[in-house]
Amino acid sequence: MTPATAQFYEPVNGQLTHFGHSRLARHVGNGVLREDVRGARLTKEHKDSKRRIDAAVAAVMAVHRAAELADTAPTIYT
Repeated sequence: MTPATAQFYEPVNGQLTHFGHSRLARHVGNGVLREDVRGARLTKEHKDSKRRIDAAVAAVMAVHRAAELADTAPTIYT
């Protein structure tokens, strides 16, 4: 999750937009960026928090995967 979070941070600060979906905005707002020896990652405020971040995590993973696929040529034989 750490590499994906780092890759997500840059586009969010200027290039990436969404259509104003309230749940995504709320989940991104609920997330906390924690940094340790492995790097920065998106987490909840605390383990037992009822404030969900599922949509934010899905967005982080989707941006990371899209960036990985952008570097490869499409093929029908995968």
